[in-house]
Amino acid sequence: MFLLVLQKNLYPQSASDYEFQHNGDTEMENLYLQVVTDKKSDILSFINKIPYTFNPEKLPSCNTYCKLFTAQLDLKPLDFFVYQAFISSILDPMLAAFPQEINTFFGISLKVNQNLPFNALFTDVLRNLTVKITSNSANAYSALSIAGFEGFFALHHKNAKQYVSATVDQNCTDFLPKFDEYIFIKEVENQIQNQFINFQKHLLQYTLLCQNDIIPGDLITYITQNQTAIYSQKYIFLVGNFIGDSKFISSNDAYLRQIIDFSVQSSCKANLDNIISSDFRMVQVERNGKSKQISALQQFQDAIQTFPFRDSETFIISSLGANENIFDIVKCNDVYDGKIVVQCADLPPQESPTAIVFSIFIMIVTIVAWVYGCLVSYRMNKVIE
Repeated sequence: MFLLVLQKNLYPQSASDYEFQHNGDTEMENLYLQVVTDKKSDILSFINKIPYTFNPEKLPSCNTYCKLFTAQLDLKPLDFFVYQAFISSILDPMLAAFPQEINTFFGISLKVNQNLPFNALFTDVLRNLTVKITSNSANAYSALSIAGFEGFFALHHKNAKQYVSATVDQNCTDFLPKFDEYIFIKEVENQIQNQFINFQKHLLQYTLLCQNDIIPGDLITYITQNQTAIYSQKYIFLVGNFIGDSKFISSNDAYLRQIIDFSVQSSCKANLDNIISSDFRMVQVERNGKSKQISALQQFQDAIQTFPFRDSETFIISSLGANENIFDIVKCNDVYDGKIVVQCADLPPQESPTAIVFSIFIMIVTIVAWVYGCLVSYRMNKVIE
C-alpha cells in the first residue's frame, strides 16, 4: 500500500490511455460515454468549482454528446455547454516543434491561464480529467483530450501523416492580458450561443469524417482554411508533417513563422526579428532545447519540461513523433527570484500518510521496548541485591 500511495504522488505520470477501434460515429460515442463514466466524480467536481453563473440568450440544440453527458451525470444541457466553453476559455496552451529530416517532434503543454484569479481551483482536477485517445483501426490517430470535452487539443493522424494543434491568439506581444470578469463571462456566453465552433471540435469532426483508411482531404487545410468563418476564437496553429515541414500560422495573414530550428509558440505572438532574446514567453525553453542534443522523443520531452512551458498551472505536457508519443501528467512548484517566477522545480516525493503512521508506530514500539527493558533491568538488579 505504501508503494501505491507513493507512486500516486510522483510526477510525471502517464495520462489515462483509452484505446479503441474508430470505424464510425458509434465507436466514438461509446468511447466518449466510457470516459465520462470513468471520470464522473472529477467532471462533477470541476463543474461545482465554476465560480460564475452564465446566462446565454440561447442554447444550441443538444447533440448526441450533450445527451450522453447530461444523462450520465444527471445534468442539464446548459451544464454541458458551460463545461465546453469554460474549458476553452481558461486554458492557455503552449506549442513546441523540433524539425528534423527524418522525424519532426511536436509538443504541447496545457495550463490554466496564470492571470485568472481562480486558476488554482482547476489545475489539480484537470490533471485527473486529461486523457489520451488512441485509435488502432484503419482510421488511426493519437489525440489529446479532456474527459467530457467534445474535441481534441492535439491530433496526430497517421493516415494523413500530419499533426495539428493550436493556442488561442491573444493578440499581444508580451504579457497576457489582465483578467476582466465582465469580458470573461461574456466570452464564455458568446462561445455557448453563437453558431461558431472551436478548433478542438473541428479536429474531432475530421476523425469522424474519416472512413477506414480514406481521409477527407488534407488535414491542415481542413483545420486552417476559412478560420474567421468557422471559429469562435482566433488561433495560432502549429501544423506540419513528420519529415521536417512544419510552421506556425494564424488568421492574421501577417503572421507566418516557418520552423527551421527548435521553436516554441505561446498565445502571445513572438517578436519575429529577434525571438531568442525578446520573447519572455519562449526564451528559456528555446535556449534549453538548443543546448541539448535531441535525437529521441524523450530527449525532446525533457527539453520542454522548462519554465514557462511547464509552470505550476501546467497539468499535461505531450510530445509526438512519427512512430511514438508521450502524454505526461506533470506537477511542479514555482521558483521565485524576488517576485518573478524564474523556474519550475520538480516536487519532492510526497509524504505518505501510511508511512507517517507506520513511522510513529515504530517509534512507539521502540520507546515501549526501551522502557520495558529498563524496568526489567531495574527489577533484576533488585533481586540480585
